[in-house]
Amino acid sequence: MPLLDLSTLAPDVRDTCIRAGQHAGPHAALALADQHLHALQVHAPALALHGFGAGDAAQLADAHETLQRALSDRGTVRGRNHATTAGHALAFTRARHERQRARAVLHAASHALRAEGTEAALATAHRISGLLVTTRRCPREDLDLALQLGAVGKLLEVPAVVVATESRGGAHLRADLAETLAALHGSIDARAGRSTLTETEQVRLLAGLVITLARIARRAAVAASRHLGSPALAALFHLRALRGRGPSTHAAPSPSPSPSPSPSPSESAPRPVQAEPSPSLSIQPPAQLLAQPRTPGPVSPETSGPNVAQVLSSAQVPALSGTSVPSVTLSQRSMSAANVFCLSLPRRSASDPMTRFIGGFSAQPPSAAGLAPRTGSPTSLPAILAR
Repeated sequence: MPLLDLSTLAPDVRDTCIRAGQHAGPHAALALADQHLHALQVHAPALALHGFGAGDAAQLADAHETLQRALSDRGTVRGRNHATTAGHALAFTRARHERQRARAVLHAASHALRAEGTEAALATAHRISGLLVTTRRCPREDLDLALQLGAVGKLLEVPAVVVATESRGGAHLRADLAETLAALHGSIDARAGRSTLTETEQVRLLAGLVITLARIARRAAVAASRHLGSPALAALFHLRALRGRGPSTHAAPSPSPSPSPSPSPSESAPRPVQAEPSPSLSIQPPAQLLAQPRTPGPVSPETSGPNVAQVLSSAQVPALSGTSVPSVTLSQRSMSAANVFCLSLPRRSASDPMTRFIGGFSAQPPSAAGLAPRTGSPTSLPAILAR
């Protein structure tokens, strides 16, 4: 069967097919082509009368076969690239080992040349030391490592260095270093052309072409099914493979979950929340608080301020300026916090408007506020300060 000539496609059609193949993927395109080609073996005459002729069917079969070959070729290229990458990593590791070996030999040769003490030996030793200093860091890039090995190989060929390294493995080092450097350069050149961009574009183009032909066949099948009154014909050319929601013939049916028993009305009804009773408070009238000093010593009522917590504890507030204020009931913790806060307020005289405003409130006994009498320790401000 002849393969397709994709070079004849128009640029806009080519771009549309590539984008469609990239979105759906080659495996979905292959599944779709297999399904439609199998259905065309029976219903090709019916579709030929509704827009999908024999030439379109042949083109779909050619695209299917070409896509299979393109996927196989791309897999071969990927395997070759993987082998190239593994060989490059091996050559790079071997080059690093040879670099370390060469530096060890050069260190020993430099020490021997310095021990001789002659001017020529010292000059060669300084040259070796300079190279060791400039190449003290092992590069991470393959090209930089190749440059270092080339510089080390040139230094090992200097006659004075050859003599100094003759008994220290210099001959074997030069041969191994030249072989390692050649292998590293070869792996670098092979790795430069490592890519599957061309093969991937070919696969996407073929997948998009298959998807385009499958959509044309789907439209023709829908038209033929309506004309012939056979809905099964349109179902044979479905496109569920493109959406990833195709019917699974091997999946076991999932068991239906057992209905959970509904709770009884007595269990589902909310339980009433019982409010905790507020502790009883012993509240002193504002007149007594005005007579109590904050600090030891005699303090006149004009300089002492009323207890704000005791004032706020009153449940009945007289109407001020024609506005009725609702009753206020405070807990023991709030009263204690208000008593402590009252100590930080500045003192006001009895003639101050704020003092007269607060003094107009009347304290309410605990029984009127719905609090039970308490026999424990009082919570008034003098009692708290006395503790």
